[in-house]
Amino acid sequence: MPTPDPSAEIEWDEEKDTKGAQFKNEGVELMGSDDYPGAVTKLTEALKFCAHKAPFWAFRAAAYLKWKKPLCAIKDATVALKFNPENAKALRTRGQANRYLGNYEQANLDLNAANRVDYDDLTLEMIKFVDARAAKIQAKKRREDMAKEEAAQGEARRRQRPRLAVLPRRRRKTTTKVWAAWCKWKQSQKKPTVAEMVAAGYGVSKLRSAGVSCADIRAAGFSIEEMRKHPGPSRLIEADGGFQLEDFCRAHFPLKEIMGGLLQHFSINEVLDAFSGHYTLRYLIECNTVQALRATGRFTTAEFYQLGVIFRL
Repeated sequence: MPTPDPSAEIEWDEEKDTKGAQFKNEGVELMGSDDYPGAVTKLTEALKFCAHKAPFWAFRAAAYLKWKKPLCAIKDATVALKFNPENAKALRTRGQANRYLGNYEQANLDLNAANRVDYDDLTLEMIKFVDARAAKIQAKKRREDMAKEEAAQGEARRRQRPRLAVLPRRRRKTTTKVWAAWCKWKQSQKKPTVAEMVAAGYGVSKLRSAGVSCADIRAAGFSIEEMRKHPGPSRLIEADGGFQLEDFCRAHFPLKEIMGGLLQHFSINEVLDAFSGHYTLRYLIECNTVQALRATGRFTTAEFYQLGVIFRL
């Protein structure tokens, strides 16, 4: 049926209003008994008499949605909102229909608007679901846009790159001037900063692949637990890691894995002070540090004998 003009003046007709209300009530009753095709038919008859009333369009939109026809529901809900932009039922119905169609961003707008007009707990749960999906879609779009931008910049750099002189075969050489120009251009290329790479979604492994040091990764806000798998304990112990012995102790690193690396940068006494109370003498001996432990003077020869360690005189 044709959509009426919301700005047109409508003369009130009691007979039409009565018939329209009767058909609407019958349609609502059919919706309650899950007869959605019949409800749509009754509500369509009601709209013939009250096409200028937003609730009638909103009810038919709800019936279409229950009948699993979201496109029709969106169309009727949009007409209802032309007559009354704050009709909560129309906003909620259109938001649910957009959610079923995967239009999570538009669904988010309609459901939030519906809850501002008429708060509903079920709608709030749906908003949380739609927000999560919309955030994923937006993140994916940002990644795609960034990839396209990087590809365009790469193509622009490729076109700006100085071409080497083409000389006859057997005499093809790179001239000094062209080579110097190419080297100067290469040095002028700006590399992305660590903050830009982190904002683009780079993880620890990608940052390490890009040549970022452990200290810079640490400064970017990554914890030692996140860096545990990559680049691994041995790289974290290096001077560029930016970590102290207390960091390894709090992260519960197995001492067997890192003892060799720790002794290259710290003394045995510093290691024992940091890990004091966490490991027994037997465990420390299993870390192949018997001679270093004996040299500290913290343990007696008798304690070593009790654990089966015998020293030659």
